[in-house]
Amino acid sequence: MKRTLHTIRLWIMIAVLALSSLYIAPIASSASSFDVNAESAILVDFETGDVLFAKNADTSLPPASMTKMMTEYLVLEAIKMVRLLGRLKRKLVNMLTVFQLIIVSLELDCA
Repeated sequence: MKRTLHTIRLWIMIAVLALSSLYIAPIASSASSFDVNAESAILVDFETGDVLFAKNADTSLPPASMTKMMTEYLVLEAIKMVRLLGRLKRKLVNMLTVFQLIIVSLELDCA
């Protein structure tokens, strides 16, 4: 019984895949006429590195506003991180100084 149910499910999946390929094929063929409202664009598959779409991909253009804003954001975050690390370093130095004073005073008390 389980084997029959498994076979029926398998045939249903095959039928669904076959029917969906009839629907997807016209969509894929219309993708070649795809265009964007931009001077240049490129779409790359992350895993394979294949270029899926390119429009004036080799044209040299100035960076877009979003690129400038993201660069500014990353620079400001890096500056903030350096400041935090500097504060942390100063606190650690102060703590070490206090510990050194405590150790010296304990040594004097023991002597």
